[in-house]
Amino acid sequence: MKLDKTLLLILLVDSLIWLRSGWGKFSGGKFVEDLPKTLDRFSSQNPHLWYKGILGVIRENHNVWGNLIMYGELVSSLVILVGVIFGWFRIYSKPLLVLMAAALLGLSFMNLNFYLASGWTSPSSDGLNLLMFAVQIFVAFKFLSLLKK
Repeated sequence: MKLDKTLLLILLVDSLIWLRSGWGKFSGGKFVEDLPKTLDRFSSQNPHLWYKGILGVIRENHNVWGNLIMYGELVSSLVILVGVIFGWFRIYSKPLLVLMAAALLGLSFMNLNFYLASGWTSPSSDGLNLLMFAVQIFVAFKFLSLLKK
């Protein structure tokens, strides 16, 4: 089993983006507390009317969702980062590929939700989240296909 180094470099960048995001939420100390205000802003002019209801549910349970988001970003980014390091040195295992695929699928779910919540706010939120979503989905399924070999 061999992973292309270009793919690993793309995953390295992806993991560092998520690590920075997750760490920023922890170190700032106010992410969970401020989440309702952020969700109100995202909901205010959101063109996805059906998604406003989801944002409302998340807002009502912001303590649970805020912590899930924070820990999800941090843990998933670290799993991918460790996987990239192992992959760089050609140290592979099926459990590692499963963990990386799961982390990528979790992050792609977060990207999709962030896109639906905030994609309308700027072209960068729109484009970057769709790009990251696509890369994470493609790579996750690539890893899952390697498990069959």
